[in-house]
Amino acid sequence: MGMPKRDPRATRNNILAAAVQMFSEVGAEGARIDAIAKRAGANKRMIYHYFGDKAALFEAVVQARLEARPWSARSAPDSTDARLMAWEGLQVGAGAVGVARQRALIVMRKELEDRQQRGLLPTSLNVRQLALVLLSARLLPYICPQYVRFVGVELDQLETGQASFLVELLDALKPDTGTVGKPRVKLKPRIRG
Repeated sequence: MGMPKRDPRATRNNILAAAVQMFSEVGAEGARIDAIAKRAGANKRMIYHYFGDKAALFEAVVQARLEARPWSARSAPDSTDARLMAWEGLQVGAGAVGVARQRALIVMRKELEDRQQRGLLPTSLNVRQLALVLLSARLLPYICPQYVRFVGVELDQLETGQASFLVELLDALKPDTGTVGKPRVKLKPRIRG
C-alpha cells in the first residue's frame, strides 16, 4: 500500500473551517496554530504553506465567510461573523479593517444610496449612519447577548426574525408618495441645552 493521496483543496478547506471555529471562539490572539491544525486534521506546516501566518489566515477566514454570505442592507453578519468581527475589534482595534470587510461595507452603503436615489429612503437620511445602524443591529445581539434577554427576545429567534425586521425597517423608512424625501414617521427633534 502506498501513501494516501493528498487533496490540497480539501486540506485548505479543512483548515479554513477549523480556523473559523477557533477564531470565533477565542479570537485571533487566543487561537493557536497547533490547535487549528489539530482540529483540521492537518499539519501546521500546511497552514503556513497556504496562508503564510495567523493574521493572513484570519483575513482568509473573513474573506471566505463574506464570499459565502455577502452582506447587504437586508442581510448582514450571522452569529459567527459577529463574533469574528467582535474579536477583531477587541484585538486589532479600529486601525485595520480588512479589505474584505471594506468591500462588504461599501456594497451595503451603495445599496442604501441606490435605494435613496430611487426614492425608497428619505434624501435627508445619512445612509452611512444607516449602514452602521443596520450592521450594529445585527452584531450587538451576539456581542452582548444579555441585552437581547433584557428586551425579551430569544437568541435563536434572531436568525430568522431579525432579517425580516430589518426589511420592515427599511420599508418603514420609505417616503410617502406625496412627500418625497420625508420619512413616514415623525422623529422628535433633538433638544440642545
